[in-house]
Amino acid sequence: IVASHVIEHLPDPIRWLQGLASALKADGILFLVVPDKRFTFDFRRTTSTTGDLVAHYLAGARIASPAQVFEHVARTVNVDPNAIWAGHGREPDDMFDGQLGNALNVAKDVSLN
Repeated sequence: IVASHVIEHLPDPIRWLQGLASALKADGILFLVVPDKRFTFDFRRTTSTTGDLVAHYLAGARIASPAQVFEHVARTVNVDPNAIWAGHGREPDDMFDGQLGNALNVAKDVSLN
């Protein structure tokens, strides 16, 4: 099984991995391509913990939680990928230009569903 840039978008990666494991043959191989957040718009986001993954699994998450949505909207930044790969451009514009208020509003919308 090959999955490129998928796992980082899932609300419940544990359940997804279980499904893949059940689809693999005994000698099967799973190839995952996962982005290096140091070189993406996510570099300011906090890293998910094992506890986060277990909580989403036990909750049977089917969509992103309000907390996940807040983190994404609040900490996502515009970056120049070429500059970052060249070793500069790690400090994009200030993230507090209305971004936190917008993140709270989007998280509230998600919590209502």
